[in-house]
Amino acid sequence: NWPNLGLLKTRLVSALPGIVRRILLLRSQNWNVTEGQMVMQEAKAWGLSQWDALDGLADQVSSANRVLEQGQSALERNDKEALRDAISDCQALQLADDLLGGWMDELKQKNMALFSIKLHAKRFQRNAAFAAASRQLVGAQQWPLRKAKLEAAILKAQKAE
Repeated sequence: NWPNLGLLKTRLVSALPGIVRRILLLRSQNWNVTEGQMVMQEAKAWGLSQWDALDGLADQVSSANRVLEQGQSALERNDKEALRDAISDCQALQLADDLLGGWMDELKQKNMALFSIKLHAKRFQRNAAFAAASRQLVGAQQWPLRKAKLEAAILKAQKAE
């Protein structure tokens, strides 16, 4: 009489060969493609080729190969959007491959470069606006003084700060 189905599964898995535990663990945690392929070959050697869990693992390995190829292709094409998609697909598959870390670093570098360009452009725009306001302010102070022109120059200088 087994009151808990979890205990029954645990006891059953402990009685089976070690490859069964490795397949179940591999499907529930982070893994890489070579590890998945090795486990599949070992399972086939044990005669477990018809087992549903192994079929699921085979599907995961083929999906992982496809995602890795797409990610590598996106990296070569410098396609940030496709690279983001490949990274999210790898995370959905719980894939822990060395390429994934490299892709994430590459994406970070590209994002930082874009951020740096935007920061420099914003700083340049602010400096240009301040220079224009300064010139207008100097021009408004020449004789004869015009109150409207001077007020407009002061407002422009305040906005440029």
